[in-house]
Amino acid sequence: MPSSTSSSERALVQRLPLPPRVRGLAPLWIGLVTFALAMAAWLLLIEPRLPLPLRRRPHPPGQLGWYVGGRIPLYLKGMARADGWLAVGDSRVNHGIDEDHLEREGIRPLAVLWVGGAQLEDLLAAARELPPRRLIVVLSPLEVHRVILNAEREREQALEFMERSWTRRIDGAISERFVRMRSSLVNFLDTRALTAGWLEQPYPEATDERQAAALGPPTRADRAAALVRIEEALRGLLADGRQIVCVRMPISPSLRAVEDEAFDPKLFEELCARLALPYLDLGTSEPTIDGSHLTAEAGRHLAPRLAQFLSSQP
Repeated sequence: MPSSTSSSERALVQRLPLPPRVRGLAPLWIGLVTFALAMAAWLLLIEPRLPLPLRRRPHPPGQLGWYVGGRIPLYLKGMARADGWLAVGDSRVNHGIDEDHLEREGIRPLAVLWVGGAQLEDLLAAARELPPRRLIVVLSPLEVHRVILNAEREREQALEFMERSWTRRIDGAISERFVRMRSSLVNFLDTRALTAGWLEQPYPEATDERQAAALGPPTRADRAAALVRIEEALRGLLADGRQIVCVRMPISPSLRAVEDEAFDPKLFEELCARLALPYLDLGTSEPTIDGSHLTAEAGRHLAPRLAQFLSSQP
């Protein structure tokens, strides 16, 4: 009996029509058309209704190198040419200096030398090793002096990045190119915002407490001494024939209050006046992500104003 049932089932399966077989390039064309329609729907129907992204569209940080006798790891973005500009600073430079829009405004070629938590003494020493004759020095109190809790660990982290395997380098390069291409076409939702909501929201007070601690009274004497050394470094660059302009990037009102309480803003004004350096304090004129770093739109909006200031210098 079981054998009879099994035979009848096999016979039934044999009589059922087989599904059509798709041959050639048809699946590829179907996939491409589906993707194109989905992209068109996103660009025409969804993206115009989304708020502008807070964070800058993804971009590589630049080439990590060692400067000042091989002691200081810094990122270098763009073309560092003698006839161009070199902007130096910390992560505020990375967020606030929109190289593409500044170059469209005539500030080119433009290179950016930066690292998170950078110190001005290190940046100015490294600038001596690069060819650009025109420097944009971005000022902030924490750049004058910050307490480095574990210098050796920071060095180890930089070495880990520089000495990563060739397979990781290739993967990183491919990923960067894909993300840049995608972000140039589509306004995407940053998944880091999903812990708080569906869309990323600005938090202007996010860095106030941390900055207040880093700029606290125990560090102020060292900061005053460092400012004297920074002035001498700037004087030396001027003697070498460099053209220098100083800029203070926009931050949130609450963070600016924290910085001004810990570090008198007149100190930067007086420093630049003594050296006859053009100085632009942008105050709290643009919105930030976290109080300290500009939003993507703020960086684009700032570019013409910053370009006008730079172009007005002899």
